[in-house]
Amino acid sequence: LYEMTTGRKAFSGANQASLISSILRDDPAPISQVQPLAPRAFDRIVRTCLAKDPEDRWQTARDVGLQLEFAASERSAEIPAPVPQRRRRAAWLPWLVAVAFAALAAIAMFRAAKPTTRMTHAIRFGLAPPENGSFFYSVEAPSLAVSPDGLQLAYVAGPPGARRIYRRLLADLEARPIPGTEGATSLLFSPDGESLAFFLPGKLKRLEISGGAPVPICDVPLVGAIWGTWGRGGNIIFAGAHGQAIYRVSAAGGAPAEAIRLDAARGETRILWPFFLPDGERFLYSIRHRDGRGDLMLAEPGKKPRLLMPMQSLVQYSDPGYLLFAREGALLAQRFDPEAGRTSGPPFSVAEHVRYFLSTGCVSFAASQSGTVVYQSQEDVRHLKWFDRTGRELGTVGPPGKYNRISMSPDGRRLFFDRAREGIWTFDIWSVDLERGMETPVTTGPETESMPLWLPGGRLVYSSVRGNPPQLIGRDLATGKEDELVPGGSFQQPQTVSPDGQFLLYTMRGERGFFDIWKYPLSGAGKPVAFLESPFDKSSVRFSPDGRFLAMITGESGRPEVYVTAFPGPSERIRVSTGGAGLLRWSRDGRELFYVSPDRQLMSVPIRTKPSLELGTPTPLFTLEGRGSWPDFEVAPDGRRVLAIVPEVVADELPLSVVVNWTPEAGK
Repeated sequence: LYEMTTGRKAFSGANQASLISSILRDDPAPISQVQPLAPRAFDRIVRTCLAKDPEDRWQTARDVGLQLEFAASERSAEIPAPVPQRRRRAAWLPWLVAVAFAALAAIAMFRAAKPTTRMTHAIRFGLAPPENGSFFYSVEAPSLAVSPDGLQLAYVAGPPGARRIYRRLLADLEARPIPGTEGATSLLFSPDGESLAFFLPGKLKRLEISGGAPVPICDVPLVGAIWGTWGRGGNIIFAGAHGQAIYRVSAAGGAPAEAIRLDAARGETRILWPFFLPDGERFLYSIRHRDGRGDLMLAEPGKKPRLLMPMQSLVQYSDPGYLLFAREGALLAQRFDPEAGRTSGPPFSVAEHVRYFLSTGCVSFAASQSGTVVYQSQEDVRHLKWFDRTGRELGTVGPPGKYNRISMSPDGRRLFFDRAREGIWTFDIWSVDLERGMETPVTTGPETESMPLWLPGGRLVYSSVRGNPPQLIGRDLATGKEDELVPGGSFQQPQTVSPDGQFLLYTMRGERGFFDIWKYPLSGAGKPVAFLESPFDKSSVRFSPDGRFLAMITGESGRPEVYVTAFPGPSERIRVSTGGAGLLRWSRDGRELFYVSPDRQLMSVPIRTKPSLELGTPTPLFTLEGRGSWPDFEVAPDGRRVLAIVPEVVADELPLSVVVNWTPEAGK
């Protein structure tokens, strides 16, 4: 009816998504600007009818009628010469009828088409990562968010070393990076969609989407990735990957306070994934138990949290009454009454596959209350391949899969590796006879066992997730008997064992969030002691074959580089690499160090450890095959071959899937 009055449509869009975006975001041109004969009083009447906030609109047709009468009387007073009553009424009648109908239609349309408006059909499209960049992914927290009205997408992405938050309006063709969000790990929209909060290591910040620099909200007393949700009451609640408690803080700033703490006496090991329901007071969260079970809980003010259903996944709510979550690699939805806090009916599929990690319950998806869902449906695909020193491929080991770490026996005949299980994507340990090509499973449980490391005496050590953050487990390969090597901590990763079998070095995430190096006597006669603690991550820690030195990668120079230091130390750390490094290995004779450079070159450094340390010049051997860098590699005992995990498909380089109006009501 705006079109009937002015001769053109009030709102327009190239498709349904952009039309809805225009209705909820834009203001039409004033009627008097489009049709000069129309009284200016109509501008105010129609503008109020089309106000975005329902509280700012006329509430009844009588209100509109009174305003039209007032406009008519004002217009009459402005006319200087007397005009016959019949003529004046005839001139005004078409305008009054048109505007009255337009006003009434606008009231009806906007009462039905608030931010919960749904299109009649689902719209699906892909969302590519930034050019020359990729999406950021962590098994500890997703880095995707959708505004409550479903019209904005935000995610963490970018080239290596320069990730930040990108924002994309559904009506736009491109996403734009948000300045000041460098290093963000996860993010969340405010209930009105006008602000974003995001987590950095040790910090929670807020920014207004309209512009301005990020503002600190609070220091975060957690390590690892963190995930949160923003309620209508102005509170943000969040929990970390280690899951000791859920914290609450005002979005305006302040000190976070515990909202719920896990109960270790009840076998609870982690409390995760808080998510506010529409009222902004009650929220969902997940609990993990010592035996690996997971439960979805409902927290209500003044009441004891209660169980909703078994769950091993992040859960989000979407109107008009659904919970979304992952199970066996599929994205599912189930009916949920947010007022009563009850589920009903069986789950049904929203997407056949979504990126999911059962051990943490992390799912790469985000949903809005209004029915927009974004998710990653792809998984990494990798191969085990042999190369000579020129980069020529010599053969493959095993089938393609998602491999993470490899460890070769000293004689080079046996390889241990971890490979993800399809659907739940947790890792199992396997061994393979490299001469016969025969694989044998070492672990078969549903939880994650990864990062195998060969120990002398027919033993293996690996990192295991069994309701707790990863901790070190030892295993006798002959009997299969397992034992907890060191007391449980916060994310332990085996690194290297001394050639004489006396010491195991491992990294553990400290209170400041960085991985430090710890030393443990394998005789069991002593306790673990810190070997190197510093405000930088440490990785790829490796003993020299004679046990006199350690090589490692640390970021103390501003980027990851290879360093060598004497063992047991303390001793000066001497830098080896010149332009950054990702992985390293010693040759079995101790005369050469290999590492991978940021430009995907396998580098070789001549080295001597006796009588004193002498380092040569790093020299490139060849450019890595495949997409991205190698996750891991080993050097054969003869030093002439390298066995590497080679990426073939990198999920973070592939588009996300976006569905607008995903609900089963679409199309009905």
